[in-house]
This record gives sequence, structure tokens and C-alpha cells, in this order.
Amino acid sequence: VKVGTEDPFFPGVNTLGWLGILDIRNGVVFPALLCTVFGALYGVVVYFIWTQFNLEAPWLPTFFSDHGNFVAFLVTFFVAGSFSKINGDIDTLRSVQGGGYANFFLKLRTYVSEDDPELYVIRDIAIAASWAAFSGLLPDLQEEALDRISALIPEGTLSDIDTSILAKIGKGGFPIGGAAATKMLFMAAQRFEKAAKRTGEKRGLGDAAVQMQISETHANLMILRGQFGTMGDRSEDSYGLHIAYIQLLGLAVSCMLTFAPWGRVEEFGAWVIISCAFEYFILGGMFLLGTDMINPYKGFVRINLKKLLVEIDNSWTPYQS
Repeated sequence: VKVGTEDPFFPGVNTLGWLGILDIRNGVVFPALLCTVFGALYGVVVYFIWTQFNLEAPWLPTFFSDHGNFVAFLVTFFVAGSFSKINGDIDTLRSVQGGGYANFFLKLRTYVSEDDPELYVIRDIAIAASWAAFSGLLPDLQEEALDRISALIPEGTLSDIDTSILAKIGKGGFPIGGAAATKMLFMAAQRFEKAAKRTGEKRGLGDAAVQMQISETHANLMILRGQFGTMGDRSEDSYGLHIAYIQLLGLAVSCMLTFAPWGRVEEFGAWVIISCAFEYFILGGMFLLGTDMINPYKGFVRINLKKLLVEIDNSWTPYQS
């Protein structure tokens, strides 16, 4: 698996330095600077029309001052809400990698004998579930995920029925997505139960002790399934911010940036050009930043899922003999 040199939170920063924020493909600052240039040009137009036609509108400053405060609050709330979604998913993903997979691997290594033929099959099916779940969140990862899943679960590992079910419930007929990940975890739980019983019998453990081990591990996998489901539900729900909210906020910001300079030109004079450019940079830039962070797995400000998937793979390293 290729990780590259990307930062886990801001991909591109380590390879491009902080100039990465100017990357026209992913950056937010560059589009914001374009907004600034447009704002300055628009300020020139406003000043020219106002002075040439000797317009007067004494009510404009108060009106747009009140409207501006309202829009600025909405934009600030929008950016803060978008940022909190990234932090929320980071916490969930760390729980998946730490409390989820690390705990499961510890139980697997402890409760299943190393010479059991199913030990590494169970491990690989569980890891494949993470690729299936995360590729459902990030379509760009699907091709690589399919290759990785095929390597982890070679042909012949699963029964024909299980293979058929994965293809049926997966996205596009492939074993990817939340439903496929759930099925993989269920298969891992079934195989673990049989392997734990074999190991318990070999070690002379009683049925009660073995059932306790199975129950603990099943609970671990159920929590993992719930975490996958939480991330999938958030993504499908636009992370609680309906598209209509974003559209209405975009309309409010556009109206503010279009009409606010007319409320300042009488007081500012030619300085309205600088004021207009600054306002376009701040409000326009913050709105662009908020929309960029709506999906924590896309855009410039995003979570590096590939790095996390490698960390999940590496979670098995401490338990190798």
C-alpha cells in the first residue's frame, strides 16, 4: 500500500510545503484570491457608478451593516460546523484503528492458537472490511480497494454463497461499501468462533471460558460495525447540513457581496475598492473553506484515509511472533 509523504490531516502539505494551499486543484486560498481580485474590480465599478450619477441612499449603510452581521454569523457557524465534522470523524477513525482493530487483533492473537489454519484468514477478512467500508466513503479509493480486498481474500477463501452475497450487497456488484463491510465482519466473527472453540479445546478450557472469549470478540466487532455505520450515515446525510442550507447560505453571501459595497461607498469613497476586495476575500474565502470541508474525505482539508488503512494493517505488527 502506498502511503506517500502526505500529512494525515492536510494531504499535500508535506510534499509541497505550505505552498500546497495555493494548489489550484485543491487549494482554498487561490480561489479566495481570485474572489479578492473580482471584489476589487467590482468595487471600482461601484465607485464609478456612484460618483458619475451622484447617487444617494442614506439608509444603505445601516441596512447592510445589520445584514452583514447576520451573514457573517451564518458563515462563521457554517465553517465551525464543517470543521467540527472533520474532528468528529477523526475521533471515530481513531476509535476504529485503536479501540476497534487493535483490540480485535489482541483478542484474535490471544484466543486463537498461532498454528490454527484460520488465524490469518480471520485477520485478513477483518482488514478487508476496513477497505470495503472506507472505499464506500471515497469513490476514488474503490479501484485500489478492490485490488487490496482481492489480495487479502484470494479466490477460493470464501464459499461461493458468501462470494455471491458480497457481490449482491456491495456497490456496483463489487465487495465495497458499508453492507459488504458488515458481511465481512460477520464472516470474521463466524470463523473466529470456530477457531476459538478449537483452541479452547486444545488448551483444555471449559465451555464457559470459551464462550466469554467469543462474546467479548463479537462485541468488539459489533462496535466496529457501528463505527463504520456511523461514518456512512454521516456521509449520506451530508453531515447534518442539508444541501438546501448551503444553497441558501450561498445566496445570502452572494447578495451580501453584491449589495454591501453600495452601502459603504458614500462613507468610504475610493477606499470602497479596498473594502470590497477585503470583504470578498474574507466572506467568499470562508464560504469556500466551509464547502470544502463538508465531506472530510475530499477537497483540500481532508482526512487521509490511505494512511489510516495502512495503520490498521500495521496494528497486527505487535502480535507477530
